[in-house]
Amino acid sequence: MSVYLAPSGKNRELIGPYIHIQPGNQSFVGGGLWTPQSRVLRAFRDYVAVHYTKFAAVLSDKKLVNFFGKLQTK
Repeated sequence: MSVYLAPSGKNRELIGPYIHIQPGNQSFVGGGLWTPQSRVLRAFRDYVAVHYTKFAAVLSDKKLVNFFGKLQTK
C-alpha cells in the first residue's frame, strides 16, 4: 500500500511525502513529485540545476542522513 500526500489534496504540482508499506522489510518513506506535468518537472529540474550546491548540501546534511540514511534512487 502506498500514499502520496500533496499539501493541497490531489495537486500534482507540489512536492510532498510518499509513504510505502510493504511486507518483507520493504517499507519506506520518500518525498518528491508524483507524476508531475512536464512543465512542473522542467521547472524543478531547472531549479535544481541552478541551485545544485544548495540542493546537494541539504541532501548531505548530517542530521538528515543520520535520520533517513543516504539518498537512494530507483
